[in-house]
Formats: sequence, C-alpha cells, structure tokens
Amino acid sequence: MVDIPKESKAAVLEEYNQPLKIRRFPVPEVEPGGMLVRIEIAGICGTDVHQWRGNLGFKPTLPVIPGHETVGES
Repeated sequence: MVDIPKESKAAVLEEYNQPLKIRRFPVPEVEPGGMLVRIEIAGICGTDVHQWRGNLGFKPTLPVIPGHETVGES
C-alpha cells in the first residue's frame, strides 16, 4: 500500500494579471468507488491564460486553480 501524503501543492490564481501563488491544501479522503490520482504535470492552455487575464467572458470567484490538462498516476 502507498502512503498518501496529508498535503498537496497547487498553483492558485488569487488576483487577475498577477503571478500564481503556490499554496498547500489537504489531500481529500477518497470516496468509495473513487480514485486518488497523483498529478505529475499540469498543462496551461489558452483558456487558462484568458482566465488569468480576467477576460474569459465570465469571472469565476477567486481563488481558482487553473490547469485542466493533467498527467498523473493512480
């Protein structure tokens, strides 16, 4: 069995047009039938850049974690 860390790091958009901040978050409990994936790499696409600039067409409530193109292992 693999030891699951208690915390994880993420790059967080806290303010538009400002550098992302590296923050720590607790690793959630895995629900029955769920899977925990350790992310090795997360890509940033054009949508993430528009979101960072604040001109995506809608502004989500900040803070938000960009990067929906991920590679990981379970």
